[in-house]
Amino acid sequence: NNVAGQSFSFQDLFEDEDDMSVMRANAMRVRAYYLICVLLIILILIWGIVGLVRHHGFANMRLRTRFMYVIMTCVLACFIYVFALSVRYLRTNYEQRQHEALQTKCHSIQVYLQNLYYWDMSLSPANQSGLNIDLRDLSYSAGSDILVYDNTGRLVGSSTPGLFTNGILSTRISPKPFFSDDHTMVQYERIGDIRYLCAYTPFYNGAMVQIGYIAVPFFVSGLELMRETDAFLARLLPPYLIVVILALLASY
Repeated sequence: NNVAGQSFSFQDLFEDEDDMSVMRANAMRVRAYYLICVLLIILILIWGIVGLVRHHGFANMRLRTRFMYVIMTCVLACFIYVFALSVRYLRTNYEQRQHEALQTKCHSIQVYLQNLYYWDMSLSPANQSGLNIDLRDLSYSAGSDILVYDNTGRLVGSSTPGLFTNGILSTRISPKPFFSDDHTMVQYERIGDIRYLCAYTPFYNGAMVQIGYIAVPFFVSGLELMRETDAFLARLLPPYLIVVILALLASY
């Protein structure tokens, strides 16, 4: 696991102290809002159950009470729905941006390697050591691991060859990008229980002849997603709570 983490994750080991302070503050506010929401929902549910028991069912309530029950139920249902939809949209949007950023990075690596191996007509294990050095140097500037396969789908170069010599990853390319007609595709792959993104693109030489495939794996940062989610909810929940409380008071 340690090897795998070092191979794919090029996130900074030390976060900026100001960013961490903002993140902690947002997380504390979000937890407080969560607690208020949960307490509010629990109180409303208890009040509703007590009212139903006391009146022996919804049909025996007065019209005003039934109206208030309907309004509260609609307001809470809308609140929960919009909240869940907002969080889902935020996560989907974050993953989409990661896909696009990885595709852009993969294209930049493709252009760089094309210029570097402008006159090469094929890739073979004979130039593997030199290719590994080039990929390792490029990986530091790109901030990502880089794998290169030949036209048969066999690994011929990697910025971290230890992943393959230790048997953590297969030395064969994934079947989907190998048989796909897409110039650049991104898919999820796994190392054990760890899921990560990997972008694939053809490896061209200067004459635009394909001499292999380039793969750029990347771990989606859970910390970054948590930071964005907390910052979003810290802005979203206060007005939602105010609207819910005002709606409940108005219905009463």
